[in-house]
Amino acid sequence: MGRPVKGVVKTFKVIELLNSENGLSLADLAMKASLPKPTTYRILDTLTGLGYIEQDPATHQFTLGSQFLTFIRSPRTGTNIISLAEQ
Repeated sequence: MGRPVKGVVKTFKVIELLNSENGLSLADLAMKASLPKPTTYRILDTLTGLGYIEQDPATHQFTLGSQFLTFIRSPRTGTNIISLAEQ
């Protein structure tokens, strides 16, 4: 692998944490990802705007959003991620 793009690495840290937890606050995400709060907020704000992250208005916790469902079945290749995971 070449030199990783730091912003992509940080973004996937956040996504992976949200995938493994059932909702996290900004402070918890920043702490668990070992990222500054402003960096974590910018990542969350961007992903929320794209529909990949959702924030509960009552608890202010973040979870993965419905946009991730678009990866379950890719219309171009017909690749079914669930079938791949079962192999």
